[in-house]
Amino acid sequence: MQPSPEYLASFVSQIDGKYIQNGNRLSIEPLTIFDRLQARYLEKVNKDMAERARILQTRLPEGMRFTDVPLSNVLEEISQASGLEFKSWEEEGDRKVTLDLSGMTVEEAIKAVLTEVDGEGAVWIKLSYGTNNYGQYWPWGYPPTGGPSYARHSVDAATIGSRRHGWALDSAGI
Repeated sequence: MQPSPEYLASFVSQIDGKYIQNGNRLSIEPLTIFDRLQARYLEKVNKDMAERARILQTRLPEGMRFTDVPLSNVLEEISQASGLEFKSWEEEGDRKVTLDLSGMTVEEAIKAVLTEVDGEGAVWIKLSYGTNNYGQYWPWGYPPTGGPSYARHSVDAATIGSRRHGWALDSAGI
């Protein structure tokens, strides 16, 4: 009988180690400096993602109405109001939009923007845990299924960051 993963995790954390289970084989090893650095980095990523999720549920102020305004200006206003940094995908910033985002959550506002421009993937969000990295924001989840048309903004599998967190990493840091 093999020990449960919960028991193993509890045990190895007490001895500052890690376990690797491959079929019937179990190895327990000490943590390396790389393991410690990776754990610290992932802890920061998780903290940043939780904070971003919290901010996405905050409400925008009343009076955020835009009539025939460039998308880049709308995203700049949302960025200033939320503290998150949004920008448009390449030439999408010049597209004119008419929206009333008053009182919406930040996430609802981004969904409204994406619906207006008919293009999921048209909005990028700055990833606070990377150096000048942006990720495409997929409020309907990745791969895109429930939102507006996706054809103009395709992403290959190598750029996908995380389905759970709704972003696809652009390592070039556009």
